[in-house]
Amino acid sequence: MVLCLELVQMALFAGLVAAAIGMRRRPDYHKRLMLLAAACMMPSAFSRIPFDLTFMVSGNVSILLLFDLCVIVPVLIDTLRNRRLHPAFRWGGFIAVAALNLAYPIAISPRWLRLGTSLVT
Repeated sequence: MVLCLELVQMALFAGLVAAAIGMRRRPDYHKRLMLLAAACMMPSAFSRIPFDLTFMVSGNVSILLLFDLCVIVPVLIDTLRNRRLHPAFRWGGFIAVAALNLAYPIAISPRWLRLGTSLVT
C-alpha cells in the first residue's frame, strides 16, 4: 500500500515542481505551485508522527485528511486575501487532492497489494 501512495506523491511532486519551473517568470504561479509541491511531501511526514492519529478515523485516512488540510487551508487563505481563486491553486490543488485521495482505494485493493508485493520481493 505504501508503495502506491509514495509513487503518487513522487509523481505529484515532480509534476508540480516541473510546472513551477516552467512558470518561474510568473512569480504568482511559481510560488503557489511550489507550495503545493511541498504539501505533496507532507503525508510521509505525517505517517512518522509518533502520536495516535486514529482518534476519529483509521490512521491512513487521517493522514489523507491532514494532507487535504495542508492544501485547502493555504488555498482558502490566498483566496480570501486576494478575493479570487488563483488558477494555479484551482488546477494544482484539485490535481493534488484528487490524485492522492483516488490513489488510496487503489493502494488498498487486493490486486495492487499483489502487484506491489511482487515488485518489492
